[in-house]
Amino acid sequence: MALDATKLHRLAWGGDMGLMGYRSADGLSSITAAGYFNGADERLKKGDFILATSKYDTSSIGVSVLVVSTINTAGSVTVASTNASSVT
Repeated sequence: MALDATKLHRLAWGGDMGLMGYRSADGLSSITAAGYFNGADERLKKGDFILATSKYDTSSIGVSVLVVSTINTAGSVTVASTNASSVT
């Protein structure tokens, strides 16, 4: 699936670091894939954290803390997952 930029929200900002929240029906493997956040390249910067939640099924969600690792001049965004877990 694709990024839904309307579900990406700034939660906090301090100095050179931002904290974003993102909720999606996409799986964590999709959300952490290179290029998933390309549509938000102007809202993100290297070093920003993204708290991502995704729906696994009707009884659990996936949770991951992502960090924006690169944004190139063409607007391609790469994130790295610092952890991932399932919450029921």
